[in-house]
Amino acid sequence: MPYNIEILSIGGEFCDETGDAFEILNSVQGEFRFHLPPARLRMAGLPFRRKEYYTKDVFDFLRNYRKEAKGHRPYLIAVLSGPLYSDRYHNLFGSHEASEGLAVVTLRDHARYSPSASSFLCYYFIRYSLSFVAPSLRSHRDTRSCFFDKKIHKPDLLKSLYNGELCDPCMAAMQQSLNPEIYEATRAMIGALKSSLRDSPSSSRGAPSATGSPGVLVYEPEAQSWFPKPMPEPTFIPRAEAENLTPGIDVVLVTATATEKSAALNLLRSFPRKRKKLAVHVNQETYYIGQFGAYRAALTMCDMGAMGRDSVILSTKDALDFWRPKAVIMLGIAFGRDPSQQAIGDVLVAKQIISYEEQRVGDQIATRGSKPLSGATLLNRFRHADGLWKFLRPDKSRAKIHIGAVLSGEKLVDSVDFKRKLFETYRDAIGGEMEGAGLYAAAARAGTEWILVKAICDWADGKKHNKHQPLAAAAAASLVHYVLSDKTTLDGLSGGRSRTVTPRHDAKNPQLRAEFVLNSKGNVRRKKGSFEIRLFIADPPSGTRCVVYKLDESYVDPVRKVWEAESNFEEYITAYGDFEVNASLHPRKSKRPLKKWLSRALENHYGSEASAEITHAINVLEKK
Repeated sequence: MPYNIEILSIGGEFCDETGDAFEILNSVQGEFRFHLPPARLRMAGLPFRRKEYYTKDVFDFLRNYRKEAKGHRPYLIAVLSGPLYSDRYHNLFGSHEASEGLAVVTLRDHARYSPSASSFLCYYFIRYSLSFVAPSLRSHRDTRSCFFDKKIHKPDLLKSLYNGELCDPCMAAMQQSLNPEIYEATRAMIGALKSSLRDSPSSSRGAPSATGSPGVLVYEPEAQSWFPKPMPEPTFIPRAEAENLTPGIDVVLVTATATEKSAALNLLRSFPRKRKKLAVHVNQETYYIGQFGAYRAALTMCDMGAMGRDSVILSTKDALDFWRPKAVIMLGIAFGRDPSQQAIGDVLVAKQIISYEEQRVGDQIATRGSKPLSGATLLNRFRHADGLWKFLRPDKSRAKIHIGAVLSGEKLVDSVDFKRKLFETYRDAIGGEMEGAGLYAAAARAGTEWILVKAICDWADGKKHNKHQPLAAAAAASLVHYVLSDKTTLDGLSGGRSRTVTPRHDAKNPQLRAEFVLNSKGNVRRKKGSFEIRLFIADPPSGTRCVVYKLDESYVDPVRKVWEAESNFEEYITAYGDFEVNASLHPRKSKRPLKKWLSRALENHYGSEASAEITHAINVLEKK
C-alpha cells in the first residue's frame, strides 16, 4: 500500500503548480502517492491568509485540518506563497515536523533559485516524504550538494537540485531505514527530477540558461560581478562650480529607473585626482558627474514615459541646455520581441524610434507616429562594437547586440494580445520601451546627437516582473561604457555648443597649447576679471606619466600642477599681463621641457579664425 501524501494549498490556489509536480513524481513509482485533498476540502486552506507565516502557526493549522477533515491523513504538506519564518530562522524555503507527518513549503522567490515551480516542489516533496518514512534522516548544516543540505545560504538549493544525490552518510541512513522498494522509488523520483531539469528550456549542462520564455535564468543577482556595489556618498558641489565644468562634459547619460541609474553609476568613475564622484542640484534636477569610459559624463534620471512633469523630454532638455554635451545616450531596460531569437540580457540598440501612440481613429485606425533615425555617428560606433563587446550572463552565455527599430509609447506593455498587435503593425521592430520618443524630441530640438541603448528584461507577455531588471540594466550600461572607452568615439561631434578642435598632433614634436574656456553661449568665460584658460599638451610622447605646468614669477599667484598625461590643466588667469608657461613632460625616466608665452600659445591655437571677443581677450592678456 503506497504512502499517501496530501498536498494542501494555504492562502492561495496552487493546484497547477502542485499538479505538475505530482505528474512527474507519480509517473515513475508507486510507493508514494502525491495528491490533492478531496474536492470538499480543497479550499480549506484559502482563508488562512497572512502577510507572514510562522511554522508554528502553519503546523497548528494542519493539525486542526487533520482533525476536522477526519479520515486517514498521516502525511500533510502545506504549500503557500508568503514569507516563512521559524523561531530560529527567517526567510525559509520550508520546514517539517517529521514525527507528526507535517511539512510546509513556500513558493516565495522560488524563481530566483530554481528553473520552475514544479522542479522546486518536486525537490521538497521528495525530501519531506523521505523524512516522513525515515525520521532519522536529518538536515546537515554543511553543504555537500546533498538533498539534505540545510541550505542556510539559499543559492545552495541549485547544488542540491542539479546534483540530485544523497551524501554517503544520508545514503547509509536511508538504506538502513527503508526497504528496497522505497529505496528504488526514491531513486526513481530523483531521476525523474533530474530528467525534468535536463529537459527544461531553461537548463543547459546542469545550469540554467538565459534563453527566453518559458525558461528562466536562475541566479542570485547580488552574487554577480556586475551587480552594483553600494555607492559612496558623492561630493555635492554648488551650481557655480558645476557651470565651470560644463565645457568639459562630453556626454549626458539618461536613465528612467533607480535600477538603471545604479547600473550606470556603478561604471561612473571619479575624475582624476578626485576621491569621490561629484553631484550637483540644478533647479529640480540632480546630476552625477564623473568619468564614463574615456569621456566626462553627467548622469541624470527622469520619470518613466515621455509625458509628465518629470518626463524624459523635460529632463533631457534641461540637461542639454545646462551641459551642452556632444551627445546624449539613454540606457536601461526594455521588453524583447521574440524569445526564440533573443535572450534576457541581450541589448537593443535603436536604429530608429517608432512612436506608436499617435493614431488617427476613425472607421479604421491609422498610425501617425514619427520614426526618427538615431544619430549616425553613435549608431556607427555601436554597430562596430558587435562581436567585440563582451558581457556574460549568469549562465556564462554571451549577451548579443540587436540593432533595429525600437517601439516607444506611454504604455507599460504586459499583454500578449497587445504586444502581438504592436508587432503585427510594426513588423521591423525588435523590442519596446517608454522613453525613446521623448529622448528624440528633446535631442532634436537641441541639435545634439542621440541614441537609445536598452537591454531585454522581459517579454511583455503577461508575466512581467523585475527579476532580470538589474541584469538588463547592467548589460546596457556595460555596452555604453565599452563604446565610450574609445577616445575617438565622439570625434566629429560638436553637440549643443561650438567646440574648439584640437590641432593635429605631432608625436615627434609635442606642443604646449592653450585655449579659453567658453560659456554656454560660446563667449569667453570670466570670473572677477580673470579668464579661465585650459592648457594641454598636443600628443604627449608614448609612456608619458605626468605633465607639470608652472607659471613664471610675473604671475601674481604662481601655481604648479601635476596631472595625468591625458588630462588638461585649467586655471583662472588674472588679466594683468602676458607671462611665460613652462611645462615638463615625464615619459618613463626621461624629462622633456616645453616653454611658451601664453598669448603666443593662444594665438597659435585660434589662428586667423579667432572671433573678435577672443582676439580682444588675447590683447587684454598682452597688456603690461
